[in-house]
Amino acid sequence: WYRKSDKEKIAKAKIKTISHYTYKYSFGKLDSIGIKTAFCKYDQQGNRVEDQEFGRDGKLQYRWIIEYDGLGRVSDATCRNEKSGDQSIDQKITYRYDDKSNVKITKYNYLGKVEQSELLKCDRFGDVVVDNGEDCKVNFDEQGKRIDSSCFNEYGRIKTRILYKYDLRGMLLETIRYTYIPAGSEPPAFTEISIYDSNGIVTEKRKNVQQYSDKNCIYKYARDGMMLEWTEYDRFDEPKEFHKFVYEYY
Repeated sequence: WYRKSDKEKIAKAKIKTISHYTYKYSFGKLDSIGIKTAFCKYDQQGNRVEDQEFGRDGKLQYRWIIEYDGLGRVSDATCRNEKSGDQSIDQKITYRYDDKSNVKITKYNYLGKVEQSELLKCDRFGDVVVDNGEDCKVNFDEQGKRIDSSCFNEYGRIKTRILYKYDLRGMLLETIRYTYIPAGSEPPAFTEISIYDSNGIVTEKRKNVQQYSDKNCIYKYARDGMMLEWTEYDRFDEPKEFHKFVYEYY
């Protein structure tokens, strides 16, 4: 459901719930009424125990209930259909682990029949590792900081390359992602710039996705590293959507 680093961050900040609201811009002005688009609930260990999905009208569509085993790993995730009114089970996913760091993920449909089952590998953090047929190589500088990473397809041809740039304090300043086609390299497909305060805490991130000219975004963060808001801009640098996150704490 999310990486262990997110879990630790949420537990440290003592977050109980996160509500996500979306506001639209019209002729450069922000709508006064936002729509609730997502809601997450966490236990005191930082595990996500409930995930709610809302429609464009702000009405609850689906509710996921997530359960964990004694080692803090996801064991069951059940999705209930809130649109039907009877909270019937829409789908269910089970996670079963062995002693070789493998996890068997089984997906069931609303009739309780198996739709898909696969055996995947977990890394040392307990996160699922997906084999997508790529071989990746990472280079580091003398301080042990990642400076670039390249991924190759099954034929040994480069598919993507990511460059990492740092400021004089050693803080990550810019991430640039390139994609490659048979004719050569394309312009940067993705650029992310991080902005820090005087204490080295990320306060803002700027993302520019070249393939989608309407996906330029600015993200703003709180001192605990949690996202406060983000704004999406169109190709003319005009705001399209504003997203706000509201937190409830233990």
